[in-house]
Amino acid sequence: MKVQDILKIEESNRSSIFLFKEGFFWRAYERSAFRFVKNIQGYSVIKRYVKCVKQDVVFIGFPLDNLDKIIKVCENGQRYQFKQKEEGILEIGSFTDAENYEIWKEGLKEVKQKNDCKSLIDKIREFPVANKTPVETIEFVMELQETVKNGIIVT
Repeated sequence: MKVQDILKIEESNRSSIFLFKEGFFWRAYERSAFRFVKNIQGYSVIKRYVKCVKQDVVFIGFPLDNLDKIIKVCENGQRYQFKQKEEGILEIGSFTDAENYEIWKEGLKEVKQKNDCKSLIDKIREFPVANKTPVETIEFVMELQETVKNGIIVT
């Protein structure tokens, strides 16, 4: 899914957390990222200027393997329910704390794009091709393509 499509979903998002499957990660953007770190679990938030949408975009991400842990945290005490919105998109619960979102976003420090290419190169350099299956390698390349296409690189 393209950043433009994600931002359209987030613009109308008034009370949910949407998680988007991207390569080996689940990511939450904008209001979803805000609600996630405030209500579920603290993660480092990344703020980047994305050229294709001409604006700062904030997001968090965690590996696919961590989803089970997140579900346990959310369903502890029946606090939040998960539902599959569509393929590769999960929706969590109902939240009412979006009024502080703009202040929170403005307070985040932008991560400079200059370091991103180095991070991407390091990611490629550190990928253990000899120890991976062909499918894992293809998934890794697909993740890199998606990252470059969307202009967002997670370090």
